Amino acid sequence: METIAKEMNICCVCRHRHGVCIKCSASHCQTTFHPTCARSAGFCMNVKALNGKMQHKAYCEKHSLEQKAKTGTQKHGEEEIKSMRQVRGQLERLRLIC
Repeated sequence: METIAKEMNICCVCRHRHGVCIKCSASHCQTTFHPTCARSAGFCMNVKALNGKMQHKAYCEKHSLEQKAKTGTQKHGEEEIKSMRQVRGQLERLRLIC
């Protein structure tokens, strides 16, 4: 939630101002985008369990390439994969409600 852009920003994918944009999770990057646009564009979006809390990360096109290269070499544990599937189901339900 801390990456939600407070002001009206333009989505770097669809170029619209409507809806809520989030900022890239890379430090010092100010690129904003709608989460659904980012998913459609294939941006890197991941969820990790950290101290019992889910940590959501989303990266712009530039930083997605870096993150995909970095995470491509890492293996996910069975518990993390199970957790990702649960979050994915929750996000899909929220998308349908919206």
